[in-house]
Amino acid sequence: MEKKRNPIHRKGERNSFCPFYRICLDEAAKKSWDYWDCSECEYRSSREESEDNHNRRDDSFPYYYLPDDIFGKLR
Repeated sequence: MEKKRNPIHRKGERNSFCPFYRICLDEAAKKSWDYWDCSECEYRSSREESEDNHNRRDDSFPYYYLPDDIFGKLR
């Protein structure tokens, strides 16, 4: 039986090392969630290597990178 991901719209812990983190992030954004919780997901403690996780650890950009032309408009 295959595990199922299960993001829940409530404040809680998220697992950024989950292989489905980006999919859950996209789902939360589409549903306009400000936060979500992974505590009832079968992948909640997964540390599986994925391309997203590898790039995130080696990326030199801050978590929220904004191009200069957009950042300048926010000042």
